[in-house]
Amino acid sequence: MIDNCQICGNQEHTLFMKAEDQLKSELYDLFKCNKCDLISVHPLPSDQKLSNYYKKDYYGAPEKGIIGYFERSLKNKVFKKHLKEIEKRSKKGLLLDLGCGNAYFLKFAKNSNWDIQGVEMSPDASQFANKQGLNVMNSSIETANLPKNNYDVITMFNVLEHLKNLNVIMKHNYDILKNDGTLLIEIPNIESLQLIIFNKNWCHLDLPRHIYHFKRKTFEILAKKHGFKIVHEYSIPFSLHEVAGWILSLSSMLKKKNNEDENKKLTSRKFNIKSLFLLLIAHISRIIPPFLIFKPGVKTYILKKDIWDSTIKETSHEKKENYLEINNLHH
Repeated sequence: MIDNCQICGNQEHTLFMKAEDQLKSELYDLFKCNKCDLISVHPLPSDQKLSNYYKKDYYGAPEKGIIGYFERSLKNKVFKKHLKEIEKRSKKGLLLDLGCGNAYFLKFAKNSNWDIQGVEMSPDASQFANKQGLNVMNSSIETANLPKNNYDVITMFNVLEHLKNLNVIMKHNYDILKNDGTLLIEIPNIESLQLIIFNKNWCHLDLPRHIYHFKRKTFEILAKKHGFKIVHEYSIPFSLHEVAGWILSLSSMLKKKNNEDENKKLTSRKFNIKSLFLLLIAHISRIIPPFLIFKPGVKTYILKKDIWDSTIKETSHEKKENYLEINNLHH
């Protein structure tokens, strides 16, 4: 039996796709909510089972030599783009990166004169970040106990789709973000051209780690439900996530499935032709104008608190309470 939809509470779902994970070749079902189109994995894996998919090398380690040079150069250009979009909408202040991994983005933001803080569930990744002089808390997002109305910017790069409790996370973001703050969320795009072409071989399905997938309208419903409005959205054609969506999906489709040993090499990013080729293509794709990228594999949304909408809801609630109180007095 499928659980009620996390976003709209609807009970009716339709089978969207059956697909194997790329590590253990286990078969999973993806179901689509018939009301809001949220796509979720079924059966929902237990925390214990999910932990087997997050090995120590999942977060990677700094590369050396030519691979390291290309990777750092590319990441910095991607980070620069994200900060540029953020700084159009927020003054420099305290930036919180949730699910920050090894905190490379936080390091870039710190060097760009932002005050920074991170939350990362992996003990190894958070320890690595703190050794670099970065302020990263080793905790799940739900249990981080962060101060309310405290952050100028909150970022989540390819994190939301991994988390079971969407409503808890979005409410948490609303509570700790300042009223004039900015929330940036990057997620795979289930409406992408990559999915249309590669179908069950699309690497950003990433079963079962990616528990949820969002259409644009689905994400907007989730945002509005928790008091946010989308003010901007964009994609970065030369990001590793975007380029990997093409190259790794094509590789998977041609081979039908990668064996576990090959995937271990890929996720640990050993020096090999495939990773070098991916980085080179990513650099070359920087010359592609963003408007030519049709239905990108990954989308970034920038959100603001919808204070006006929240005020209306609160006022309506107060009026209802006053009406009930007066009505009770008359009876």
